Amino acid sequence: MPNSFTKSNILALDMAEKTGVYSAAFKGVWKFPPTGKQPKYMGDDYQRETYFIDKVCGFIKENGIELVIAEDLLWLDRSYFANKQLSFYHWGLILACQKCGIREPIFVKPSNLKFFATNNSYATKEQMIEAAEKRWHINPVDDNEADAAHLYFYAVYRFCINN
Repeated sequence: MPNSFTKSNILALDMAEKTGVYSAAFKGVWKFPPTGKQPKYMGDDYQRETYFIDKVCGFIKENGIELVIAEDLLWLDRSYFANKQLSFYHWGLILACQKCGIREPIFVKPSNLKFFATNNSYATKEQMIEAAEKRWHINPVDDNEADAAHLYFYAVYRFCINN
């Protein structure tokens, strides 16, 4: 089944408070800190997800993105609050794709991404950064951008994109 994906319409995200972003239009990190204006009873995360959805949807529309790929959730080694925050980002990404009228995002397990990048399913953050430098010839700001770069090239590989 042929697809219309090109390297210029793929967006890769490693979602967290510091979200790694990799696409033809932008490479780097987006930060989503708490607003500080939220009422105390609504919690620290008030409006953070709304800002995330608006930012992603705006980027998708502005750059003609047709495919979004992101790292999937792992529930093993994080606290309840960290998992809750990450699940909000995943939900927000799905919602942003629906708002923009593109297909649902593709989620890649962290161990599969690590194996794709380093041939080691248990690679450390430092190994992922080193692999991004050696394999893709980029200098990532941090491990979030390195993961996003690996996700981007994973999508290129998975969908056999040449242009």
